[in-house]
Amino acid sequence: MDPEAAVEADIAKLEKTVAFLSGVENARKEDLTVETQRLEQSRKVMEEACSILEENVQYLSGRERELLARIRSIEDEVDSLRRKRIAEMESVIASQKEAALNKVAAWTAEEQSRLAEQLNLEYANRTAELRQVISDKIHEEFDQIHVFFEDFAKSRKKHVEKDIKDFLDLRRSAIIDDLK
Repeated sequence: MDPEAAVEADIAKLEKTVAFLSGVENARKEDLTVETQRLEQSRKVMEEACSILEENVQYLSGRERELLARIRSIEDEVDSLRRKRIAEMESVIASQKEAALNKVAAWTAEEQSRLAEQLNLEYANRTAELRQVISDKIHEEFDQIHVFFEDFAKSRKKHVEKDIKDFLDLRRSAIIDDLK
């Protein structure tokens, strides 16, 4: 073959190779373009996802703050209700204590009254018994004195007897009246 034909054949081969490589390069460029577009699209999707996640995080953070504020509010309400209930219970307990003290005071007054009445009755009964005993003894003594003076009067004079009896009756009545 002639050198020119060989060079031309080499050039043709080289042109084919260049065309082939150009086709491969174009295919690769297309593949790279498609891959770049796909990566760009993935990047956009990722950015959108990140943006959505950031919005969700911000929303959840805001919601968390709202919930924490609501929890604090509920805790304050519970604490307020607890204090109110404790105050009500203390009030009820105080009124129950007061009622119990009033019952005890009333019972004590009733018992004092009953015991005083019983003591007064026992005292009156015992006093009446003792007065009767003293009265009986006085009657007995005055009867003995009367007998003595009767015997004395019989021996001395008859008219003294009436004066003595009157005197003794008068004294007996005075002493018994003093006992009453």
